[in-house]
This record gives sequence, C-alpha cells and structure tokens, in this order.
Amino acid sequence: MRDFYLLSTKEINEAYDYRQVNVDYSVCNALNYNSDGLQEGLVIYDVMCQYLIHFKDRLDEVPDYLQLDDEMKILGAVGKFHLADHVDSCFAKWSLNFMKGAGHIDGEIMETLWSGMNKVSGAARSMSKAHRQETLDDYMRDANWKKIVRIGKFFIFQNGFYLTNHFVSSKSSH
Repeated sequence: MRDFYLLSTKEINEAYDYRQVNVDYSVCNALNYNSDGLQEGLVIYDVMCQYLIHFKDRLDEVPDYLQLDDEMKILGAVGKFHLADHVDSCFAKWSLNFMKGAGHIDGEIMETLWSGMNKVSGAARSMSKAHRQETLDDYMRDANWKKIVRIGKFFIFQNGFYLTNHFVSSKSSH
C-alpha cells in the first residue's frame, strides 16, 4: 500500500516565484529527509527530461545551500499524464512503466493533493505571503494527521504480520 504525504517544507509556491532553483531546493530537501542509507531516489517531474540534464551542475554552483549524498542515484521520471505531451523519444526513457522498482503509480500525486487544497485556496489568495504559507502548512499538517489516524483501519495483524485488508480478503477468497 502506498500513500503520499505533503511535506510542508517542500511545497513550492509556483504562482509567486518559480525557477529551477526552487525545484532543486525541494528535491534536495525531500531526498535528504530521513534518507540515511538510501541508495536511490525517484523524482517524478513534469519536465524531467529537461530538468535533470543540468541538475548536478546547478547543485555544484551553490554547494553551501543545495547538496545530496554523492552515493545516492537519482532516478528521474515523467508522470503518465504529462508524458503524453512529450516527444515520442521521451516515452521509453522517462516512463514509469519501464522503471524497475517504481511500482504501478501514475506520478501525478501532486495534482490529486492540490484538489483538496481548493478548500483553502480562495481564502489564501488574498493573504500575505507569510499568512498564506502558514495556512497552507496548517492544511497540509491536518491532512497528514487525518491520513495517519485513518491508516490503521486498512491493516490487520495476523500470524505476526501486518496485512492489508485487501490482501487478507483476496487470500481468503482463493
């Protein structure tokens, strides 16, 4: 079972200041968060085919601010919805369908998380930058807390293992 959580320090306020350095900052912070010993990091971005080309060069330009473990391999992919808008040569190289270990994901999780933020977006639109950031962070923390509280109902402890309800019901039906 996969679930995704909003990391408030990784949120980018694209409407107000969008450059690759902001994405670099978010990627570095996300991949450095609780990642000791992690050998690979999968980064899914709408324009990964262009973004990843000079990623290491951009990090080298500002080593005091942006850094990653040199041993970590960055795997890049383009989400399935956005990949359809790319040239044909991007498909084989950047598709999650052919990436070992990516599982069956569409790579468009941010869009699904943003839809829930529509509840606060109207009010946040007229706020100062600091107040808007605080409101969005609060919303994300609340959404994460609700996921954590509700996740227990999807697992069953059986024979010393935690199993998802889906696994138990599909196993018992065979």
